[in-house]
Amino acid sequence: ELDWEARASGQPAEQAAGAERSAAELEAREEAEQQAWLQMAQQQMEHNAEQMELMRAELQAALAQAEARREQAEQELPQSGDLAMATPPPPPELAPSSLIGSSVPMLQSKLGEADFTRSAGGVETWQYRFETCVVDYFLIVESGTTTVVSWAWRAPVIGAPIDEISCRRALAGRKAAS
Repeated sequence: ELDWEARASGQPAEQAAGAERSAAELEAREEAEQQAWLQMAQQQMEHNAEQMELMRAELQAALAQAEARREQAEQELPQSGDLAMATPPPPPELAPSSLIGSSVPMLQSKLGEADFTRSAGGVETWQYRFETCVVDYFLIVESGTTTVVSWAWRAPVIGAPIDEISCRRALAGRKAAS
């Protein structure tokens, strides 16, 4: 059949077979690249899951310590009814990593609408801009649900150092401001 098509098109049989092999090689290469990208995304998701588990354990330990300190502070309060001057609590902070695994509605309930969005190669980027920093969240569709799989932050001026505490405070105050 290949020889007949080659004769009908005026091409030698070897050229037609080579073109068919080239198309098959291209398709195989594209499939391999797609598989490599999917494997890389899976590895990133596994890494993020491990990081989330470590952060969860750290948060539980920090909560236990905070509870112990609170209980100790309650015991040390004056019993005479005198009011002690207390320092105000620090402003709330929101760690960007705490939103890994969040759905779109959860992300929007925490931070509101993104200031900038972009979609490329199956990954959506939601960017939140603040005076102190710029935070990007990366979302992909898994099992029909779009979820946050990673994040990155930087100073508003490329190359400048980032003030992480100010950025976490800006994130915590985002919903009230939007």
